[in-house]
Amino acid sequence: GIKDMHPIVFSLYTCLFVSIYTFLYGAMTNQVTFDLTPLSWLYTFIVAVSVSVGANAFLQVGIRYTGASTSAILSMFEPITSVVCGALILNESLSGVKLLGCALILFAAVYQLVDLQQKKTIELQTKEAQLSTQQSLLIDQEAELKDKEELLAATTLALQQQQEELDQNRTALTSAQDSLALQQSKIEEQAA
Repeated sequence: GIKDMHPIVFSLYTCLFVSIYTFLYGAMTNQVTFDLTPLSWLYTFIVAVSVSVGANAFLQVGIRYTGASTSAILSMFEPITSVVCGALILNESLSGVKLLGCALILFAAVYQLVDLQQKKTIELQTKEAQLSTQQSLLIDQEAELKDKEELLAATTLALQQQQEELDQNRTALTSAQDSLALQQSKIEEQAA
């Protein structure tokens, strides 16, 4: 998908689509002209490559590294930059409408930043709660495992004691059988 597409390839497709659309619109409205000097063609090419292709490619790289939300918020400052550069470089006037527009953009950007921060805080709290739950489950499992180990140790000890009793009973039985066999042979000797 687009997420895995290289930024320059994505920029190429975007600019190609926009160029075709612009050409078709200009041809239908008779606003396209090819009567330019070679220097004008050079300047047009430089502007097209640097502003369109280059800017789109860098925007895609920026989105990849900063995320879509942060990139969208930073992109909100483009009109303000245009107004400021127009005033500083081109000596354009700063009207009340332009200043109001800039103020609204700043308000929207701050609102988005606060909203984004709240979402991140909620996401972090959710992850912390999940981690706490997992830790509690792990502690419970460790306690259960410890109880089972203690039960196993007690059972093993009981089995060892029963085995010792069984060995003692076998020894006593063997001893009793030997004693009985000895007495039987004495009785047989006396009878013979």
